[in-house]
Amino acid sequence: MKSIGVEEKDYTNGKTHHEKEKPKPYPLQKKLDEEEVLKESLSDEIGIEHLLASDESLSYHKPTVSPNIPRQLRSGKWSIKGTLDLHGYTSEEARQLLVVFLSEQRKLGNRAVRIIHGKGYGSEGRKPVLKEKVPVWLVQRREVLAFVQAPENDGGSGALLVLLSPAD
Repeated sequence: MKSIGVEEKDYTNGKTHHEKEKPKPYPLQKKLDEEEVLKESLSDEIGIEHLLASDESLSYHKPTVSPNIPRQLRSGKWSIKGTLDLHGYTSEEARQLLVVFLSEQRKLGNRAVRIIHGKGYGSEGRKPVLKEKVPVWLVQRREVLAFVQAPENDGGSGALLVLLSPAD
């Protein structure tokens, strides 16, 4: 039995043969998975103030979307088909749940969804952590066309209504 990297003497012709070590396998799928995770990751470190509309409450729309969309979203033109409640989750858990939720809702064909981030009353120091982070994460997602602060009967300042692009 041959061992890798071990010399073997061939006594019939007096030659020594060296078996080369096989190269280690390249983990291509792992690399692709890590690239996908990086692409899907959301940063907390970007400023979005310049992207938000200065109307009566928080709203955003991509430059390629009609400026009327936030008003229509707020007024109920789009029927809300899915809801994600982030109460009680850590920032990292919420970020991961948000990415999965948006992807799943698009696959289901749901265009308008509600994301409940809460008002921060249960947070340490009563600081609204998720309320500040969720809009920052949303503007980084390709599939998010617009979002608005929910009307009072839909969660008010503790929730956002989000319009997603149609599934590919």
